Amino acid sequence: MKKLSFLLFFCGFCNAGEFIISYWAKVKNGILYGEQYKVSKVLDEKGKEGLRKGSYRVFKTCEIIPIEQIEKKSEEEKRFLKTHKNEVLDCLYGSGVKVYDEVIAQNLQAQSKTILKIPPTRIIIEVENGVVNLIVLEENFKKGAKNGR
Repeated sequence: MKKLSFLLFFCGFCNAGEFIISYWAKVKNGILYGEQYKVSKVLDEKGKEGLRKGSYRVFKTCEIIPIEQIEKKSEEEKRFLKTHKNEVLDCLYGSGVKVYDEVIAQNLQAQSKTILKIPPTRIIIEVENGVVNLIVLEENFKKGAKNGR
């Protein structure tokens, strides 16, 4: 029974799209100076294959209920990820956010610079019954290897 449920769980990923998402934002003295949100369709589906082989694991799963209907096409999924940036970023915040903060005080005046980065993160997007599931993947590191996060 366990093997059957295991196979059914991974069979659902067969039609799912796989993407890599990254983000950075720069704030200087409380003003947003720039941000960059990138969504890229993967050329190789290492995440799906890695789930089967054990080199990747599911880190987090998020559910988004879109207002509009979305089809199971790569272009539609990518458009969804771009138009629902805030929901996607909320899902990714726990997967390894890096913050660089620098404050300089000179002549009783403080100047600050903060950079927020979400490194490239592999996700699988599943669309089922009008609900979009984002599955955030994380690499399994071998024993003794250092985790980069």
